[in-house]
Amino acid sequence: MVGVLLYVVAFSLPGLLSWRWFGATADFPVTSALVAIGLMGGGLAGSGGVVRRMVWGVLSFLAFGLNVALAVSYYTIGRTYTDSFFHHIRPDFFLAGFTEHAGMLAIGAVALVTSVVSYLWITRRSGAVPRGWPAFLLVALAWPPLTDLTSYAATAYGYGHPGGLVARLAGIGPFKDWPLPASVEDPARVTLAGRKNLVVIYTESVEKSFYDLPNFAELTPNLRRLREGSLDFTHIRQATGVGWTIAGIVTSQCGIPLLDNLVLNPITGLSQVAFRYQATMARATCLGDILKANGYRNLWIAGTDLWFGGKREFLNYHGLEQQIGAEEITAAFTAEGKTAPRSSWGYYDSTIFPLAQQHFEEMSKQATPFAIFILTMDTHHPKPLPSPDCPAFDPDPMRQAIACTDRNVSQFISAIENSPAGANTLIVVASDHVAHRTSQSEGLPPLDQRFNTFYVRGTSLPPRAIGEDGTNLDIAATLIDLLGGGPQIIGAGQSLMRGPGFLAATGVTNDRAYFLSPAWCKRLIDLWSARPEQQGP
Repeated sequence: MVGVLLYVVAFSLPGLLSWRWFGATADFPVTSALVAIGLMGGGLAGSGGVVRRMVWGVLSFLAFGLNVALAVSYYTIGRTYTDSFFHHIRPDFFLAGFTEHAGMLAIGAVALVTSVVSYLWITRRSGAVPRGWPAFLLVALAWPPLTDLTSYAATAYGYGHPGGLVARLAGIGPFKDWPLPASVEDPARVTLAGRKNLVVIYTESVEKSFYDLPNFAELTPNLRRLREGSLDFTHIRQATGVGWTIAGIVTSQCGIPLLDNLVLNPITGLSQVAFRYQATMARATCLGDILKANGYRNLWIAGTDLWFGGKREFLNYHGLEQQIGAEEITAAFTAEGKTAPRSSWGYYDSTIFPLAQQHFEEMSKQATPFAIFILTMDTHHPKPLPSPDCPAFDPDPMRQAIACTDRNVSQFISAIENSPAGANTLIVVASDHVAHRTSQSEGLPPLDQRFNTFYVRGTSLPPRAIGEDGTNLDIAATLIDLLGGGPQIIGAGQSLMRGPGFLAATGVTNDRAYFLSPAWCKRLIDLWSARPEQQGP
């Protein structure tokens, strides 16, 4: 009896944790317990001895793996399977922020060992077979680790809804084919007449809700003040393929969603999954390419490791050859005999912004224009890590991290605007994506009612709110327009200064279906391929 109880509890533990703390519904642990009883019955029933136990043991192990996978999705992003979850099934995901997740990894390891040992112990003994055990296995038809995976596969590969999967596999979809837009292909053909410097600050997960909702307003007084004096784009919806950091970066700079080969072509894409970042959107024409073609010196600076998520490869291919990440900061500090606090994710924002200000001052001494892109880290989910030198504001780590971001970003912007080069600089504040699961998730609206942050400051830009319907796809084209490049289509984005975003103007209501249409699938797969001259920077 003890062995049976240990097995059922260990098997169900991922579901129990997900239900109690990470936002899953109660059917996850309940159906897991019932499936565990069915798997145990299969191992005890019938004949076959060792072979039978091995077969059912393998099924039990695989089923436990599905339990863990769904639990990881809830733990990291607070909801079931998404593109973000599958995009992060890579070795660097488990290396980045390891110590922050060590406790959950230890619990998972203990549950795995307990389930395997207890299962082997139960099935090696000739115990009583649970009555009606096959019926318990039928519960798998309503078991979230399986049903949610099936639903995701049907939706992800089926033009945005389950029914489309059959049509796609049968070659009779999509339900509408869309022509490709006449987007910019040669960056040298776009002239940025304004010659203004550009500073782009990606505030990790700090979506528009943290500015607007009363329960968060006290955390962002300085950012709200800055936004009120800016060109504020108030309706930046999150398009498909945008819900994680590298996806938000790629989409906002290239106007292209980060749908990789596994989604675009599930058969041939499988062979490319492990190495798909070697040419991240290499053939796309992105903001960095256009800046470089116009003589800009481009710098990327972040406290995280650039290898995580394929950021280094993307930056190398798109005009941002000067890069500063955790490794570069460590090397520079070591050479200078300096130290700075850091977490397992990287250096805190309070270290990054002074470095960014230093580089801004150095780059502004030269005659050629420049662009600096900054990625913050303090508010990263699921366990934010506020800069330790921030004044104590709130015991909750997410609220403290947001308050720190408010201080760090506003002080940096103030320093830039008060510098000699400030009058000739556009400053952009944008969220990379809307927030995932944190301690403050319950205070946020439903996902479809949330918007990304995007506002631009400059002496030549009169403050006003622009309510055009747009997405992250339109950010690059909007910035090109503000820099004097005129109305351009960048990927599937267009300037919000001249009307609604590209998808809204085109009449696209299902952007997943739009980008999985045959013409776009072919185009996106081509964009993943390296150019002949780009076989590895």
